[in-house]
Amino acid sequence: MYLCRTKINPSKYEIYIYLTILLTFCCSCTGQKNTEVTINNPEKPLTFKMVTPPEILTQPLDRAAYLVEHYWDNFDFSDFRYTKAPEVTEQAFVDYLDILPIPAYEVSSKSIQRMLQKAEVDSGMFSYFTGLYEKYLYDPNSPFRNEEFYIPVLEVMLASPIIDDVKKNPSSLSTGTGPKKSDR
Repeated sequence: MYLCRTKINPSKYEIYIYLTILLTFCCSCTGQKNTEVTINNPEKPLTFKMVTPPEILTQPLDRAAYLVEHYWDNFDFSDFRYTKAPEVTEQAFVDYLDILPIPAYEVSSKSIQRMLQKAEVDSGMFSYFTGLYEKYLYDPNSPFRNEEFYIPVLEVMLASPIIDDVKKNPSSLSTGTGPKKSDR
């Protein structure tokens, strides 16, 4: 007597159907979880949007001066996440340094000062950018080294309420152009 001697031997088609159902179920659960994360954490992607000079400016020096003066107009200095995204922020900063020497020094100097004053909205952001200026304009190994452009940075740092008086001490500056090597 054999009640149920039939050996269960599913066909390939049945296995395919079971796997499809299982995968569909697993994927739908995972998709719901990701949707919740997106809803609970709706952060905008970090990008840098460069300004475009008006078409009326046709001379290269005028266009460069406009770019330098308005380069940081679209940047959100209050979003600290930019300090953790060097692929966006540091690259934009290097591109800025690349065009700084083109217009007159006064234009570039004022632009540097205005940019750092905007960065004072957040002490971390201010510290991040002053560090970038030191790295690129004051470091002797930097291809962008330019002590003249570093002077406006120091002027803003000395006037800034963010930096405490100990760091503003003139004895920590070497002839008004930057920190001594022994202070680093």
